Amino acid sequence: LRFNGKGEGWMPEPELSQLVVKWREKTGGYLSVHMPAIGWRDGQLSGEERFWHSLTLAKEWGADGLTVHVPSVRLGDMSQGSEAWDALLGCYVELVRRAGDKMAIGIENLHMKHGETDGDRNFGYAPHEVAVWIDAINEAVGQPGRVGHVLDVGHARNNGIIASRYPVGR
Repeated sequence: LRFNGKGEGWMPEPELSQLVVKWREKTGGYLSVHMPAIGWRDGQLSGEERFWHSLTLAKEWGADGLTVHVPSVRLGDMSQGSEAWDALLGCYVELVRRAGDKMAIGIENLHMKHGETDGDRNFGYAPHEVAVWIDAINEAVGQPGRVGHVLDVGHARNNGIIASRYPVGR
């Protein structure tokens, strides 16, 4: 995907779409589209346009699965029942609905960014946060196990103080 720079959002590279279709026809390979982040900033959703456009492309390409990050939101804003939680959960539930039953969906863990501390960081860096989020989505869609976990070992190892509390072996 590339940004066209004219304020119209993300547009597919025609060559990329053609190459994906050729690759699928030639190999029959498993295609998982890594979705862009959707988040919560200044009391509202952010990144929705790219998020939904990427799902459209994934469906056009016949993707087998989606790799989706936990939402990009400050940990302090992401408590169950909060405005951020409810809005973001609604987006992920809609993602499951729009993806349909044949497309696998996995939620990927993230890692701390440079300068973040354990007391001032985003949601989804600790394993239990990812698990709670996945459980909330599955409960909301009424399909236990519909959404799974994509464990990014590199993210887990590059996770500041959290990596020492939750080593990869654990």
